Amino acid sequence: MKFLPCLVFVALIVTAQSLTDEQKTIWRKWSQECQAETGVSTDAINKVANNDFSAVDDKMKAQSLCYGKKAGLIDASGDIDVEKVKTKLRNVVDNEDQVNEIIGKCVVNKGTKEETSLHVFKCIRENQPKFTPI
Repeated sequence: MKFLPCLVFVALIVTAQSLTDEQKTIWRKWSQECQAETGVSTDAINKVANNDFSAVDDKMKAQSLCYGKKAGLIDASGDIDVEKVKTKLRNVVDNEDQVNEIIGKCVVNKGTKEETSLHVFKCIRENQPKFTPI
């Protein structure tokens, strides 16, 4: 069950109870594919799943980027697709001002594509826990 913690990782951003069975299946598939690609440890994923970002490493950052791409929130170049993130946020936030506030706070370049991706997902999770990238 090493994929289960992946489901909650950064991209991670959502409680499992709010996902449909179909969404959970998609989430598992993407998580497994990304973990196979990045080699991120299950331990690191478990920590992030419990909101402990103290041990985040380059593999976890790569996991975030990979997952974001699979979710369509990050383009092939590794850039955040702000409009797609807004669309997903609107699923859980009714107030457009709040959507824009979260985007302004969270979609911030952090140096590398991986660092930016991790920051965006962590920040959105902190500001809107019901957000789901699926």
